[in-house]
Amino acid sequence: MSEWIDTNLSSSEMWDLEGTLEGVYMSVKHNVGRNNSNVYNIKQDDDKIIGVWGSTVLNARMEEVPLGSQVRIKFLGENKGVNAIKPYKDFSVQYKPPKVEGEPLELADDPFEE
Repeated sequence: MSEWIDTNLSSSEMWDLEGTLEGVYMSVKHNVGRNNSNVYNIKQDDDKIIGVWGSTVLNARMEEVPLGSQVRIKFLGENKGVNAIKPYKDFSVQYKPPKVEGEPLELADDPFEE
């Protein structure tokens, strides 16, 4: 794998919310389009990069996902909030953190041990 990172990574197509989207979380672009939305770029096993439009729920779920993680996103449908005027899009997000290559770190001797 190359150590070089492409700074112009963008999706070739947008996810249609069908089924489950799985792949590596490559990047997020902020303030995209007329609604200033986030677009999350997910690289699938076939190297195709799929864009996912952010929403209030998806943005909150993706905040805790580190870049480079294996991610699985499933659209759960629209739900009506307690005080909401219009329904919101609900998502399930699962991830596996990125693997760190190399040797495990060795712990130093405990400085408090006598």
